[in-house]
Amino acid sequence: MRKLMRWGLLTAICEIIVYLTLSVSYLKHGGRGSLFAIQVQIEDQQLQRASLSDENVLSQAPGNQRHQDYEEKIILFWFVPYGSDRTIPLEYLHEINNVTVNNNDKEIFVDSKICGKCRLTYDRKLISKSDAVVFYAHDVKRRPQDLPQNSLRQKKQLYIWWLQESTAGVPFRTKVVPDFFFNLTMSVRRSSGVHSPYSTLPWILKMLWNKKHGRDIMHFIAREKNVILTDPERLNKAIHSVPVNSFGAANTDLHQTNAELKTLLDYKKGLAAWIVGNCGNIPSSYLRFEYADLLRKYGLKIDQFGGCSGVPFPIASRWDPSFNEVLSTYKFYLVFENAYHCNGYMTEKLWYNALYSGAVPIIFGPHKDDVSAVLPPKSYIHAEDFKTPADLVKYIYYLDKNFTAYAEYLEWRTWVKFLDQNGELLSNVESDKNFEQLSKEQRKTILKYLNPTPSGFCGLCRKLHDRHNSDIYTIKSVNDWWEGTVRSECMDIHLARKQLASKKIIY
Repeated sequence: MRKLMRWGLLTAICEIIVYLTLSVSYLKHGGRGSLFAIQVQIEDQQLQRASLSDENVLSQAPGNQRHQDYEEKIILFWFVPYGSDRTIPLEYLHEINNVTVNNNDKEIFVDSKICGKCRLTYDRKLISKSDAVVFYAHDVKRRPQDLPQNSLRQKKQLYIWWLQESTAGVPFRTKVVPDFFFNLTMSVRRSSGVHSPYSTLPWILKMLWNKKHGRDIMHFIAREKNVILTDPERLNKAIHSVPVNSFGAANTDLHQTNAELKTLLDYKKGLAAWIVGNCGNIPSSYLRFEYADLLRKYGLKIDQFGGCSGVPFPIASRWDPSFNEVLSTYKFYLVFENAYHCNGYMTEKLWYNALYSGAVPIIFGPHKDDVSAVLPPKSYIHAEDFKTPADLVKYIYYLDKNFTAYAEYLEWRTWVKFLDQNGELLSNVESDKNFEQLSKEQRKTILKYLNPTPSGFCGLCRKLHDRHNSDIYTIKSVNDWWEGTVRSECMDIHLARKQLASKKIIY
């Protein structure tokens, strides 16, 4: 009994020391906001002591079974993203196993090994029960009067600042919320509290694995979005409308190519496609048009679609599986983002229009470091790897005439053979026979880029279950973080143009 009393006294003293330390930090920042962050940290420390024995419940569970004994976390969207589309979170969930959608209000229920167990809802009546409240940044700026009252905020609740745009596209210069209002950021930046890219390589491969086994995830999302699918006759007409690239080599050497790629390669008929709709709403978006004009100047044949060309793409919705079917007939896709070197900004142009479709991405805009952090070598072509636009055009036509060299840029798609029955990396992949036959460098690359790290709302769900391991509780100023830590050329088109001119990429 005395030992227990001593332990209790020691614990209480430690908590008092932590509270005083954090109070000093709070006062150091001028006493702004509230003591909410301090209370959360202390309560999380208490939660950690109580939950250590359950820390690995999820990770030790076999297969991909549901975790009925695991507490469900509630994620509340305070605003409907983009005004009316309740299915947007599905696009950034990056999981499909054991995911269900309520057709009436589009609530999403996730119960998977990777994410954990979560309910994504728009029901504001659940704010007192919610573990996290997500605020889309656009709506925070437009509707500050509609933010929840302070009295509704729960002590252990996390307020999430969420945005899927670039800093150049959406500067968050607003003081509509006080400092220390948000607990976590969630964006395309890898430095966010929750990384929320448009997709990941493991997710793209998981989609390809599911499609190979008769489960088209694009079809699933299209159904939830009430997308009218293209009928087979119209799809065939769209495919036949793709101009035949007369310069490319005949597919005479396909017998030397991996059997899994043969069908895709034999399907190719067009050279380079580009769908672009933002014609200059963002200053840095002009740069991509200048670069595209230089590529054309040196002879690159580009089939351009979208609002900036006046030629509509034959398939209306990018969630219609036929959209990717048509793009897969092209060898290359121009991933020209409307932002230059904005941290982490890589959109559906890269992940779905190019990689998922099977067209090799030619990238302009995203920083090379951001791309190489998420994609392996020989899965894309980056414009800044070439001294001049003429050199890039010359290389594209080299690949166009050499199917063996071109096929190397699609080799990553064969990695689906290293996925298990749930579309995830084999737990014993290093002892797999096919894996052992690869070179040491190839094995290292696969392990690096197929590491199944939860992201998007799957990542947020996972963080809510593991939050006692997290040391991120409040953001002093989202404004300062969003604009103060971005690359300078992202916000300064004159600096961007100067950098590109010095490299002779644009002149």
